[in-house]
Amino acid sequence: MENPRRTNYIFVDFENTQVHDIGLISGKPVILLLVMGEKQKQLPIPLIKQLLAHADQVGLIEANCAGKNALDFVLAFHVGQWAKQDPTGYFHIVSKDKGFDPLITHLKQLKVSAARHDEFAQIPVFVDHQKIPVTDKITLLTERFTTHAKNRPAKRDSLLAYIHSTFAKQLAESEVAGLVKQLEQRKLININENNKVSYCL
Repeated sequence: MENPRRTNYIFVDFENTQVHDIGLISGKPVILLLVMGEKQKQLPIPLIKQLLAHADQVGLIEANCAGKNALDFVLAFHVGQWAKQDPTGYFHIVSKDKGFDPLITHLKQLKVSAARHDEFAQIPVFVDHQKIPVTDKITLLTERFTTHAKNRPAKRDSLLAYIHSTFAKQLAESEVAGLVKQLEQRKLININENNKVSYCL
């Protein structure tokens, strides 16, 4: 299971992605930060009620500046600030803007856990991965390998760690090893005698 002491910091690009289900954070190790653009002066009443109900877990970051990608730079700055304070945290950016992907790659190179998600509800901490059928897990992994081709694990050990991370460390080691075997049996990957992984997608 996910380490209960590890905090998930979720930064929502509110110009790009809306959040309707803030109740998902209840009882979870989550800090939710909505990053608001200069022109976003009002919030829907239902959202305000949800924010107030979880006031100890949420915050607002106002990007009071104009210009191309202004909000993106503000968001990136705050991710860096929080990562400095808690380097063991898991940092999530909720945005459909793939322009954040280089930032995610850079954070990973610095050994900081980070990911971008198109939708708030897709974040692993909100999903019970133990209930997902094996076939759906294989499909999810295949999609991630295809979408994030540059970040594919090159060795078997790093592939095991990648799968653990993908499913929020909710799976037993035996199940993770079983998923690797399934990927091989379906000829989606090949692992040679040096434990080097090649992809057949």
